[in-house]
Amino acid sequence: MKSKTMALIAKVLVFISVFIIFIATAASATEKSENPIGASGGPYYYIQGMVYDPSQAMAPYASITVMNTTFQNNTHTFKSDKKGFYLYTNLENGQYKITAVIADGKYKGKTKSYIVNIHNNTVFDIHVL
Repeated sequence: MKSKTMALIAKVLVFISVFIIFIATAASATEKSENPIGASGGPYYYIQGMVYDPSQAMAPYASITVMNTTFQNNTHTFKSDKKGFYLYTNLENGQYKITAVIADGKYKGKTKSYIVNIHNNTVFDIHVL
């Protein structure tokens, strides 16, 4: 009887260990992925493009904010690269407000916002006028 009890305890401990590993793995996978903007669970798309200043020159390091207009608390701000290129992934279907702010030069602080509908991967150049 004692050996049956010990075997049952061993099986329960194995089950609990496997369950804990499963939960830890799932949590780790969630933490590694970027938080998508939206709430329905996908599919996810990207938006990319160039940022241009009022003289139509590329705008390096512009600050860009992407906001889901349905879930307004879901925003993400990032910078374009040294050539004015930007890319943001993990967007769900929906309407987004894309805002760019020129980082430096004679147009520093100049801002422009657009409303963009995302239903697939999208190329959208931002012209700050």
